[in-house]
Amino acid sequence: MKFISRLALLIAFSAFATCASAQPPMPDFSKWEKKVDHSTSYLLKGKPVQVRDVHFGFINKEETEEFLVIVFYNPNTTKAWFSISIRHHLDQEPEVSVYETDKNGAWLFVEDASEGSMESVLSKYGLVEVVK
Repeated sequence: MKFISRLALLIAFSAFATCASAQPPMPDFSKWEKKVDHSTSYLLKGKPVQVRDVHFGFINKEETEEFLVIVFYNPNTTKAWFSISIRHHLDQEPEVSVYETDKNGAWLFVEDASEGSMESVLSKYGLVEVVK
């Protein structure tokens, strides 16, 4: 019985380690082209707010992959809040990842959002875009 418990624990730990290592790192977009820098009107917990979002883009020299990172800034501070990273390969569906910043400003992987929509990601942060 003790062997089975240890085996189950080992399997669970291995599965966790495999999932943890499969988390994609946040791309280094510091040298990418800044495409857009603007503020958008949202409702956050029912109150109107302006959220700044900055879009950075890059296309590899072979022109087979396009990368886009959208950084959303906390409306109450000037700090980065969360980001959406999109990696698009030719003839394939885009890979979409969501990241958040920790208390030190480091980017942490949150989830794969490839099957979701922009609205579903924004709603996880309590944001509903105000359509004019």
